[in-house]
Amino acid sequence: MTTETSNVDRSDRIASLSVDTVFDLLHSRQRRDALTYLSRHVGAVPLDELVAGIASREELTPEALESIASGFHHVHLPKLIETAVVRYEPTTRTIERRPAARCLDPFLDLATLAEGDSVPRSTET
Repeated sequence: MTTETSNVDRSDRIASLSVDTVFDLLHSRQRRDALTYLSRHVGAVPLDELVAGIASREELTPEALESIASGFHHVHLPKLIETAVVRYEPTTRTIERRPAARCLDPFLDLATLAEGDSVPRSTET
């Protein structure tokens, strides 16, 4: 039995990202860490909490943490917003993962395993 799919409503499909965009987004460790952190949390996350999550792998001075926060805000956040994988609300300083980010999950899991980090996102309970 075959099924006709040409008339299937695809309005709920997740927007796909080009291969170049995927690799560009995942090139930076901070962006990978941010996307992984957001994939493990439901809803909007305060930007300060996200930055603390990114920086949690190292013991940092307050100055180093501020440097990470500034770099993330001025370099990485605009790229994540531009590619529509996150939504940032400047009035509340919160960031939320958008449905388009789901296509990055398999790559984030591979990166987590390759970097020897904690359990990949998809196998956590």
